[in-house]
Amino acid sequence: MLGSEKVGALIRHGEHARFEPSEEWARKPAGERPVLGQQFEEDPYAAHVGRNRMGVPLWFEHLLPEVDGPLRNAVAGAVDISPARGFPLLVLLGNDLPGNVIVRVPEEDINFRTVARRVRESRGGVEDDALPLRVSLAGVQFKISARLGKRGIAVPAWDEEGDWIVKFADQAHKALPKIEYWTMEWAREAGLNVPRIRLEPTDSIEGIEHLTAIAGDFAFAIERYDRTPEGRIHQEDFAQVLGLRTGDGKYRDVNIDSIVRVVAELAPPDVDELISRIVFCVIAGNDDAHAKNWSLWYPDPTKPRLSPAYDLVSTLVFPQYKDNDMALKLAGARGFDEVDRPRFRKLASAVGLDQEKVDHVVKAAVAAQLGAWEVTREKGEIPAEMKETIDCRIQRLRLTKGAD
Repeated sequence: MLGSEKVGALIRHGEHARFEPSEEWARKPAGERPVLGQQFEEDPYAAHVGRNRMGVPLWFEHLLPEVDGPLRNAVAGAVDISPARGFPLLVLLGNDLPGNVIVRVPEEDINFRTVARRVRESRGGVEDDALPLRVSLAGVQFKISARLGKRGIAVPAWDEEGDWIVKFADQAHKALPKIEYWTMEWAREAGLNVPRIRLEPTDSIEGIEHLTAIAGDFAFAIERYDRTPEGRIHQEDFAQVLGLRTGDGKYRDVNIDSIVRVVAELAPPDVDELISRIVFCVIAGNDDAHAKNWSLWYPDPTKPRLSPAYDLVSTLVFPQYKDNDMALKLAGARGFDEVDRPRFRKLASAVGLDQEKVDHVVKAAVAAQLGAWEVTREKGEIPAEMKETIDCRIQRLRLTKGAD
């Protein structure tokens, strides 16, 4: 389903699954048909077959937590399902997927209707104690879907939707929630499109008592732009848009140029915002801006736009990453130190944008982001290691040295 509209059926035969589109949905002309994903727009009548045994078609696999990550293992372990089995996991999580996709089992299919209840039975039938299933968001980092109420953030009951995402630290990155919060605050100060965010003491979050061993002292919370009082808004990340492999495909099978080219074609009003975010990733030292950290969304169900920013983190603050290159090449450059305004002009030429306009956007973005850093860094709660890292980068980077 896309909201209340049926767009097709996922059918499993043995260990293989395929997606068959609804004829009623497919025969609607482009511009009137709500977009499930750009991959389906090329031929809305085409069936899509899962590539991997026990998996689902690739676009749907990207809706699930990534294989071998803590999210995937937590969800699968909660109901005693192999993490490789994408089909039952998609059924299990079908009401709380990213965007406006809902996967529902026909009422007469008792076998799959009951799989989503197994976790409740394993917990003695206590329906609101279902935290392992609230980690149904795509990605690797451990996170939950939560609700913001009058008393703060809490894990929602089974019959409620989460309207915030809460991310936790892990043993290797204990300062991650604070670093992410202040990176996103800096981005907001610089004028980028950032949802509402919060830095929450974990002991103030209701319903995560059994996560205290991994939760850390603070959690980063970000409002879900795909959940609004008016209803869900659809989205798809660029691994889905470009049909990338799961796993390392988000790094190896794409570059920044491809993402800019798609946005320029499908959402031209958002090109300046995209270029400004790329500039920010360079200055902030975000080495994990891979394809799944960029998304299209559909406030108008028929027209894509660049989604608000998420997962902007100054990752090079962490000592183990300080010498890393960018996640994706930019006009042939992988190293942060290779990126300057001429590099962005090369990018513009490669994807068919006006070089002078892109250069103007880059120059303005650098100035805005440096000014925003001066404001942000004076806030006393910012970790000292982040101040030191960003101050050094600004002095050293080709993109920022001598910026006027």
